[in-house]
Amino acid sequence: MNAHIQTASAATLSEEPLLSILAWPASSLMNRYTASLYENMAGVAVDDFKPGWRMLLHVLRKRYDIFHIHWLERAFWREGKLQIVRAVCVTLLTALIIKLRRGAIIWTAHDPIPHETKFNSFTHQGLFSLLWKVYTALLTRMLNGIALLSATHRQVVISKWPHLEKVPFAVTPHPHFKGVYPSAISRTDARERLGLPDDKMVLLLLGVIRPYKNAEALIEAFRDRPDDNLRLVVAGKPDTDDYADTLKTLAHGDPRIFFHFAFVDDNDLQIFLNAADAVVIPFKKATNSGSVALALSFARPVAVSDLPVFREVQDIVGESWMRLMPEALSPGELTNIVRWVGEERSKEPDLDLLDWPSISAQTVSFFRSVLQRRIKA
Repeated sequence: MNAHIQTASAATLSEEPLLSILAWPASSLMNRYTASLYENMAGVAVDDFKPGWRMLLHVLRKRYDIFHIHWLERAFWREGKLQIVRAVCVTLLTALIIKLRRGAIIWTAHDPIPHETKFNSFTHQGLFSLLWKVYTALLTRMLNGIALLSATHRQVVISKWPHLEKVPFAVTPHPHFKGVYPSAISRTDARERLGLPDDKMVLLLLGVIRPYKNAEALIEAFRDRPDDNLRLVVAGKPDTDDYADTLKTLAHGDPRIFFHFAFVDDNDLQIFLNAADAVVIPFKKATNSGSVALALSFARPVAVSDLPVFREVQDIVGESWMRLMPEALSPGELTNIVRWVGEERSKEPDLDLLDWPSISAQTVSFFRSVLQRRIKA
């Protein structure tokens, strides 16, 4: 069983008992959020939940205070149908066992409504659509607390599951990633690695390339703005090969547009971010974005769609570091973005309110308050 334990002395100093957490997931190759969250927690012991029958036997033997779930839909991220059914059953039984032992089930609602991606496609298919509805109906009724990345998410959650209105919630914003990923390469060396000219403005869309990020709008607006002083880089693993082909077709062979359709590992993120002058993501919809947090962590200004969660981030980092743009990205708006990117700003944004120790401490405090309610109930 993989686990990492924060020092018990921190719990002793705060006169609080060590919290035993079963996290789903405790770490992920695709997202450093969960690992960074737990690494910065004091007074906790964390095990990684893996939804198999052996995990269920482990949960029967070991008592947990918290079952912390990050994505409800993760049970459906399986290669086969039987694996999905098994994951659903083990997840529900695990939550039930922990709850019957007076533990708490807490969901961090990164995406209150799952994105429409290939990973979530089974939640819309035939009998699996019914399984998804039953699974979420049962699991959400076992929740004892909900952590939200934006205050506006609470109403989204309640509109989907009205019975959650009385469940305690806390707002814990998406932290920055300063110091989490390497950042040693220079701008010149990064551009040389990518074959980009040193004297052009480079706009970047980085991360898993999924339809909700609306790369189509960015490519079309860029293509329709004939400016040889601009370059656009779209980098990350595409949702599907067909989607990648669609984006390439939209580019019409524009030599100013560069595609890197492959997973970008942790060490290589610095190459793309340090080569860029700004990050632009015209989301169709979004309830948070690790890509935005990553860009700000590398001191890259970010232009994103005018959505509630990003208004909250803009309130923290300021208008010089985050620009909110209309949902319909036009060549004219892209011109405004280019002008904005060229404006003077501080060396880096103030991200003190988004540091990991603070967000992790807020999360642990919420865990303990939920457990106290469970004890008093």
